[in-house]
Amino acid sequence: MPTRLPRWEVVLRVLVLVALGALYVWWALNIPYEPFVDTPPANLKLAPDEGMRIELLEWIVDHGCLPLGTEPELADTVWGFSYGITVYGSTLAAFPLAWLLSACGLGTTGIVLAARLTDVAFAVAALALLFRISDRLLSHASARFLFVLLLGLLPQFGFIASYFNCEAMGLFCVALSTLMLVRGAERGWRWCDAICLGIALGVTGLSYYFAYGIYPVSVLVYYVTCVRARRDAGTFSPLRDLLLKPLAIVGVAFALCGWFFIRNLILHGDFFGNAFILEMSEEHAVDRLKPSNRMLAKDLGVSPLGMLLGEGGDESLPWVALPWVQTSAWSTVGVFGWMAFPLGRLEYAVYFLILGVGFALGVLRLVACGVTGRDRLPFHWLVVASVALMIIFTVGFSLAYSWGGDYQPQGRYIMACVPFILFVVALGYGGGRFPRRPRERAAHFATGGIAADGASAGSPGFIERASSVAAIAVMALWILLFAWVFLTFIVPATTAPLFG
Repeated sequence: MPTRLPRWEVVLRVLVLVALGALYVWWALNIPYEPFVDTPPANLKLAPDEGMRIELLEWIVDHGCLPLGTEPELADTVWGFSYGITVYGSTLAAFPLAWLLSACGLGTTGIVLAARLTDVAFAVAALALLFRISDRLLSHASARFLFVLLLGLLPQFGFIASYFNCEAMGLFCVALSTLMLVRGAERGWRWCDAICLGIALGVTGLSYYFAYGIYPVSVLVYYVTCVRARRDAGTFSPLRDLLLKPLAIVGVAFALCGWFFIRNLILHGDFFGNAFILEMSEEHAVDRLKPSNRMLAKDLGVSPLGMLLGEGGDESLPWVALPWVQTSAWSTVGVFGWMAFPLGRLEYAVYFLILGVGFALGVLRLVACGVTGRDRLPFHWLVVASVALMIIFTVGFSLAYSWGGDYQPQGRYIMACVPFILFVVALGYGGGRFPRRPRERAAHFATGGIAADGASAGSPGFIERASSVAAIAVMALWILLFAWVFLTFIVPATTAPLFG
């Protein structure tokens, strides 16, 4: 367990979370709400998909039950489907406050406010969980604050925290599941740790399909850390540790989220609902948006790699005009409205320079520590594998969706892997190292961490001091960069009276 934090760090954490929460609340109150429309005017400051999701929440508040998903009033006249078919955990989470404000006579205004404030709460809670994760994995306070601020002041994260959709809940669930994984690995995977992980994964199941990359990561981390911890303690049981506990995790998770998918299977014959949405869209969408009429790379013989790099030969194709990788990368940092308000090229260059250098340093630190480790599978390699698996699954899922389903190279679809990337960035700038064995981890948490250059945490070496200074400098630069972007791009592009 991590040691008790000094009072100044606790107070500063609270101030950071309150300040970021206030920022998101202000932003949520100043993004104008407008119902979903097709081909909006160029200056429409619309939050993506929010109109369709607000309609779903309003329907549940009015009727007091869950929809079938095929109700005519929920099926959008442009896309031909509703969001009442795929998972909508954020809508269920917003329901209590939405019902209360609606009962107070606020109508649609109350429902929109409840929905957006729910997303703000998810975003702030996710940042609080990142602090708890960093307590266990980063030995320096500067690195811990850098880790949280890298995400909290990422423009796209602030945007998705301030309007109603699924991404904020998805990020919260990824952070919660990650904390349960780290906590279980630290404690040797007792039964209560397995149950807690099952709860986190069950809530994730109701959040967002693009957050499901945490599932393969959970399998990897559980089996590696459980087997090693139990063998080190001399209590390894193949039946209990390799079968019964994983079954308990799956059982608890399915008990929390399985009802939704079983309901879908009964109502629509489709477990996840994606195939049924395509059927609805083919029948009810406007002609140009019917699945059979969409210009997909798959149907034109362009490979996923070709689409990724913008190949195709026809400048009218969307993935040729701006490569998928560039659009996705830019919108992970920040593109607002209907993907209509990007930052400047200089701002993107600075963001990617900071992130790229930090990520490279973090990978080098992990690899160097792993190579010099004496264990058969040092903890560092598990971190590398987990980060790589989360990135590959999340980005691969989004790429496959654009290639064969609907061309949507949006950064919000790959936000679930961003905390993993930013952790490596914070490690690169902030220093410190990971303990490899459970006993070493206990000593690590008890002493506040061991310096990477061999000095103890109480007597930091030059590299450790330099890393702390670097982390503080990057934090200052990151804050100034966000302030510039916020005043120059975000306020003009996304803010106006909430209801005109």
